[in-house]
Amino acid sequence: MAREVVAPYRKVAAEALYNWYRDEVGTPENAVKLAKEMTVEELDQKVDAKSSMTHAVKTFARAVGLKISEAADLTNLVIGNNDSPTLSASQAKALMDYSMAIKPITNLESVILDTIAGTHDGWVVDKAGKFAQEGRESRKYQHLPVEMIGWKEAKADLLFISPIMEAMGVKVDESKLEKAYNERVANFFERNGFVQDGRIVEDRLATAIAAGKAFYKPLTEKNTATMDEAKLMVSQVKEKVGPILERSQVME
Repeated sequence: MAREVVAPYRKVAAEALYNWYRDEVGTPENAVKLAKEMTVEELDQKVDAKSSMTHAVKTFARAVGLKISEAADLTNLVIGNNDSPTLSASQAKALMDYSMAIKPITNLESVILDTIAGTHDGWVVDKAGKFAQEGRESRKYQHLPVEMIGWKEAKADLLFISPIMEAMGVKVDESKLEKAYNERVANFFERNGFVQDGRIVEDRLATAIAAGKAFYKPLTEKNTATMDEAKLMVSQVKEKVGPILERSQVME
């Protein structure tokens, strides 16, 4: 009997249902059951994962050099069928075939980090309205480049990305990924002149944040910060990545 291959979207939906609606779904097993029984549209009304997974595939496809038509095909395979949780044998094979695009890659962590960044950028565009929502003042930093939000926040997007990688036979090594992320953060802050002797240059960073789209392209009018908001966000950035920059300075 052929092995049942569940569409990556359904795996993401099951985990999201359990993480975000635990009181409602009860057990991980019941979350999996619901993720298989509901349509994609019904699931997305609850977990809103389709857009993030689409952004992830688009960025991954660009990172490994897939054609636009191949990226569209891969997106369809990742989301799967609306009324069936499993992929057909031909669909499962087609999904695995895309792993050939990964084999020549010598720095897989860089590709995955690019995919995380693209997923995050898409969220910043799609959820611009969250920036000004009451009660989310402490989360304004989420509307900044992935290099500014800290590993814990960046890693959250693996919820959408890891099942895609696994469907192509790729295991995500979070330890290696975190190390690569920390290096990326240090390089980003150094390259942009936002750090000196391991410490963030607060005025320079606040000015950049307040510049909005000129600094970070995914920003819109809805989530561009005032200078006062930018200063608040600098304090949040210091909390998220300050220790990374300090360690980087010590290691030099």
